[in-house]
Amino acid sequence: MGYILPAALLTYGFIGKNYPKMELLRGSDKNISGKRLVVEDFVWATPYVAYYALDWCGVEARHGIGQRTLNAGLAVGLTVAAMLTTKNIAKRMRPDNSTPNSFFSGHTAMTFCGAELLWQEYKHQSPWVGVVGYSVATFVGLSRIYHVRHWFTDVVAGAGAGMICAKLACWAGNSIGKAYNRRHKPADYSVQVGSVIDRNWSDAYADYSLQVGPVLTSGGGAGIGLTLQF
Repeated sequence: MGYILPAALLTYGFIGKNYPKMELLRGSDKNISGKRLVVEDFVWATPYVAYYALDWCGVEARHGIGQRTLNAGLAVGLTVAAMLTTKNIAKRMRPDNSTPNSFFSGHTAMTFCGAELLWQEYKHQSPWVGVVGYSVATFVGLSRIYHVRHWFTDVVAGAGAGMICAKLACWAGNSIGKAYNRRHKPADYSVQVGSVIDRNWSDAYADYSLQVGPVLTSGGGAGIGLTLQF
């Protein structure tokens, strides 16, 4: 899938917001919630909880907690920056006429970002991780439309933006992690733990010493070592 699908979603959202016929779904005014909090205000964070909880429950992640946290931090930072910048530039009125910051959907962007992080970290375990993660993200996006908080194109663009930000963050975070590990990698060493051959001799020019025996390496390997001194 790569970047093709999220780029297509983002493009559709940016173009479609200028064409009413591309708003394929719209919530009814009777669904406008007078409550300050609605279900998607909580559900959007589910992928992030699973991002850490699955590993704690025994489903092995691709990376340690430090690398996962770096990737997640970069992803959330990119998503929030893209969201706030776009909202301030677009100044699109919400469908319930409440505020002019509709494009693109922050809830949708954040939850699709989390779903992509979850998929990148656990896709080697089961494809169902992606199915569940993206199902939750889709539910959040549809809920924003249902509650008349966003237009259809707001949600589509938010989904694409969240996925792209997560992919970029994983690429950048993993690159940083690899560079750090190379720089701080302990020096390789080996220790000879005995001698099968131990000979000493001399001639008119120098004294010589030859030792051959088993060797243990820092990486946990073993071999035969030869040492010649003169």
